[in-house]
Amino acid sequence: MSKRSTRFLIDRIDERLGSVEKEIKFDKIAIGVSALVIIIGIVMSTFAMNNGKGAIGILGILITMAGVAILYAMVKELISDIKKANKK
Repeated sequence: MSKRSTRFLIDRIDERLGSVEKEIKFDKIAIGVSALVIIIGIVMSTFAMNNGKGAIGILGILITMAGVAILYAMVKELISDIKKANKK
């Protein structure tokens, strides 16, 4: 996903949530889920590589990378939402 499409998706979600407090809560939940995805990807790739299953290991690495990308975007969004809440 490009930065523009990620921003568009986050903005659409924020519009539906309505308040800054709900946006912050959503951001925290998304950060938790992405951390869980990272852990699952690492465990998956570690066990697959140790058992000689290269394809599953590569899938685990891709899942980990996706989790890191989501985590990065959501942490930036959380910081932005906290700044927005402090202004009000």
